[in-house]
Amino acid sequence: MTADDFKLVDERERLLAEAQQLAATRQKLAEELQKLQGERLQLQKERGELYRTAERQAAEFRKHQEALAAERSRLDEERARLYEQARSYVEAFREEARIRREELAQAETALQRRERELEQRLRLVRAEEARILALGTANTERAELLKEELSRLAGISRHEAREDLRRHLLEEVKRDYADQLRKMTERVKEEADIRAAQILVTAMQRLASDVVQTLPLAVVRLPSEDYKARIIGKDGRNIRTFESVTGVNLELEESSDTVVISSHDPLRRERARLCLEELVADGRIQPNRIEAIYERVTRKLDRELFEEGERAVQEFGFTDMNKEIVRVLGSLKLRDSMGQNVLEHLKECARLARMVAEELQIDPTAATRGALLHDLGKGLRHVHQGSHASVGAWFARRHGESEAVCHAIEAHHNEVEPRTVDAVIVQVVDHLSGGRPGARNGGSRDHYLRRLEDLERICREHRGVRDAYAFQGGHEIRVIVDPYTVDDTGAILLAQELVKDIESEGLFPNNVRVTVIREFRASETSNGRLPQ
Repeated sequence: MTADDFKLVDERERLLAEAQQLAATRQKLAEELQKLQGERLQLQKERGELYRTAERQAAEFRKHQEALAAERSRLDEERARLYEQARSYVEAFREEARIRREELAQAETALQRRERELEQRLRLVRAEEARILALGTANTERAELLKEELSRLAGISRHEAREDLRRHLLEEVKRDYADQLRKMTERVKEEADIRAAQILVTAMQRLASDVVQTLPLAVVRLPSEDYKARIIGKDGRNIRTFESVTGVNLELEESSDTVVISSHDPLRRERARLCLEELVADGRIQPNRIEAIYERVTRKLDRELFEEGERAVQEFGFTDMNKEIVRVLGSLKLRDSMGQNVLEHLKECARLARMVAEELQIDPTAATRGALLHDLGKGLRHVHQGSHASVGAWFARRHGESEAVCHAIEAHHNEVEPRTVDAVIVQVVDHLSGGRPGARNGGSRDHYLRRLEDLERICREHRGVRDAYAFQGGHEIRVIVDPYTVDDTGAILLAQELVKDIESEGLFPNNVRVTVIREFRASETSNGRLPQ
């Protein structure tokens, strides 16, 4: 090969290298172009989004401007209306001020005329006073002479005559005062009785409540006779476990598919009923299941009773009441007093107390709260010794109730003398709710009246008793005695004997207040002759 051939070969290799370099550059440029096209598409997309956002914001801006224009127009109209109203008010005020100025000028003129008349009358009065004073001086001297002459003729001194006249005048004034005081007292009592009757009638007319009575037993129906054997268990193991856990007595009726649960404690009775119903529904009646289900229904029932107490206090807006008080209040749903459900009785009393307080135009809070809690001690007799009124007041004080509410609780059976209007209201509504026929005693009206008649009969059988009257649903009986047969000491002893007889008869499970009344009267009649 010649030198030219070598040059051509070198030139070809150089050209090939440049061609490869150009191809690589073109490839790189193609990639850059593709990337730029992608960025352009992205920019176009973003530009479209910006255009749409701008159009949306422009539309919102136009709506906002339109709203502002409408609001500005409304404000202009309102300003014009207020301006016209203010202008009319100003004109009316100016007219009224003009009328008042004219009336004031007329009154001032009349006042000046009245002052002139009074000055003229004052001058006349002063002249008459001077004349009377002169006559009085002359009469005084003459009276002194007459008094001395009268004393000389009567044989007593002037001081003694004055004291005698003063004594007679005082006695006459005292008689007139006593007569007027008696008449005013009678009139006030009559008006108070009429007003009290109106208030109570209004409250009773506004309140219509159901009478809820309970029995000291519960009945559970069984799906079939086979469940009796399951309840009894092998050798009576199940029924013994059930009775020992729940503290109730089970009575299996042979002639029916029912189980009777009896207990003096309504809370135990309800827990046992729920436990037995769940055991029957489950079908597995075993000692361990009995204990587990009893614990579960106990927690569930306690929660339901607490919710019941919350509903009771929320009905009257007492959201600040202590939770312990709410818990005890809810438990009273399962308790009864002489056949009347205690919780329903408390709610009825609270409604009546609020109505009576509103009729008297006083704050109903303390009276309503005291009425709602006045039988709280009936759910606490296992906690503290004493009557349910004293126990309830103690528990309420312990958990933050006001002294007015606690006093109303402890005084609702007159164990403590009521000192406030709220305490008296609680007494009244308690008697209204529990004293009406059929609300308590758990029997018919005839049975209720028969027990009252028996209570009066026991009292009439004692020596010296004229008559006896039962009041307030049998909670109080008043005995009228012969004052010549029974003296004051005998009246005290008679009251104690009557209480013992009533307790031995067992007619009324609650407290009965016995009041023995011994009244002695003496009267004389004047002959009506006038002094000579």
